[in-house]
Amino acid sequence: MKKSFITLVLLVLIVALWGNGISLNSIGPKAGAMGGAFVGQADDATAVFWNPAGLVGQKATISASMVDVYLYPTYKNDTYGIDAKVDDVHFISPHIFANYASDRFAWGFGFFVPHGLGVEWDGSELLPFSNGKELDWSSEISMITVSSSAAYKVTDKFNVGFSVNIHHGAMEIARGEDRYDMVNSNLGSDGLLDTQYKEEVSGSGTSFAFGIQYTPVEDFTIGLSYRSPSVVALSGDAEFTKMPVPDGQGGTIEISHDLYIRRDFEIPFWIGLGTSWRATDRWTFNLDAQMTRWSTYDKMVSQVVMESGTENVITHMEWEDAIQFRFGTEYKATDCLALRAGYFYDPAPAPDETVNILFPSSTNHNATFGGGYTWNKITLDLALEYYFGEEREVEPAAHNMPGTHQMDIFAYMLGLTYTF
Repeated sequence: MKKSFITLVLLVLIVALWGNGISLNSIGPKAGAMGGAFVGQADDATAVFWNPAGLVGQKATISASMVDVYLYPTYKNDTYGIDAKVDDVHFISPHIFANYASDRFAWGFGFFVPHGLGVEWDGSELLPFSNGKELDWSSEISMITVSSSAAYKVTDKFNVGFSVNIHHGAMEIARGEDRYDMVNSNLGSDGLLDTQYKEEVSGSGTSFAFGIQYTPVEDFTIGLSYRSPSVVALSGDAEFTKMPVPDGQGGTIEISHDLYIRRDFEIPFWIGLGTSWRATDRWTFNLDAQMTRWSTYDKMVSQVVMESGTENVITHMEWEDAIQFRFGTEYKATDCLALRAGYFYDPAPAPDETVNILFPSSTNHNATFGGGYTWNKITLDLALEYYFGEEREVEPAAHNMPGTHQMDIFAYMLGLTYTF
């Protein structure tokens, strides 16, 4: 029974904690409106995130922005007659950046949310996965990063920058145990059907970032930016409850297990190579290739602590590295008004074998638009993003939710900057 119970907990832990479905791909409304193709340009305070070398030569500013993300996921499974969707799910997160430069040196500070999304499904639409019982199916995850940066102008053509990052992540999961997973894990006869799992974990970690900018010829800049891996130690409480069952005496009984979860989660390294070409006094064109080493997620080790003892659980993820190609442009319509647009391709790193509805993972084509208006020392920026998610047909596997997965995302960003 204990082995079966641990295996059942494993099915909950297999969810993809930080997939592209919950990454906020564009930090800052200027970069966001240009499709996140900002590694080469990085000419505002968000260089703290995109490429700290870009802080050199900037005017001192302080900026605050807000991003609001709306998700439209759907899930269909013809075998069980499921046609579910999530309505009115949106997440708001703040970003604050500041920078200062003097001669060859520059400094920057950032407080931002690089990851933070989730879903909440209507349990009544997923009854076949819980033997007719209406259970909670939801997830919410966020990561707050505080970053301090310094940059130095080595020559007139070459800048370097460095950042130290402190991350704090929190995650809440509520999940019903689906019958398909249990059957394929040979758990159908141990009496643990119709179960509700809930978990709240949090933890912190650190990382560093390094960037360079090189201008070989006037009006053309090449940027390279690297973010190191970070191990975030997550821990917290969980509860695993079997829905009421007959007690053999005409009544019912609810079986509940209190758990303590510990696991080290590695945020993989990220590297971006970008170019920025100022074609005319008014036109700028950017092109980036950004790679995340998702193959770090080959397996994940979780420690499950119960009254009966501690078990180490190994989850096989088998994710693949992914490269995003990003394009952005800015047009100075007037001395005060800038118009921006962009596109980026965002491939799904998670294989079909681990796809589930709590942390969707899809290949996206993303269109972005926006602009900025400057009045004296104040600049107001706006960005709009729409993620066109490809429909994903998932065949049955041991630890996934088979069926048709699809998700579109809409996000808008508003920013206010004061230049000293």
